[in-house]
Amino acid sequence: MNPEEWLQGKLENDPKFRVIAEDARIFGELMEQRGWQRLIERLEKEREEYLRDVAVRLLDGREVSQREIDFMAGFYKGALYVLKHPAEAEKSFEKAARLAWVFEEHDQEVDNASPYA
Repeated sequence: MNPEEWLQGKLENDPKFRVIAEDARIFGELMEQRGWQRLIERLEKEREEYLRDVAVRLLDGREVSQREIDFMAGFYKGALYVLKHPAEAEKSFEKAARLAWVFEEHDQEVDNASPYA
């Protein structure tokens, strides 16, 4: 059995697997939705406002901790990546399905092997 046949069998026979596959497909379609684009725009605007706020505080002579800057930089970088790459969910699902197939095939080979071979 090849990976495609195994995946098709899982999709036909495993309700939980079907839900995961459907979620991956839906996540992959998010970039086309106007609401999703609006989320990206809002997050980018919020990031720019934060950067302006940091600049104003620094120019006023107030302290801005490196910890705060690092945290916010990581937050915006991660959030924007997730919003701009929802199709990664579908790719991750495909990778996980192929990996599950490899392990399932390996387990069957081990189960079928004679302990005296």
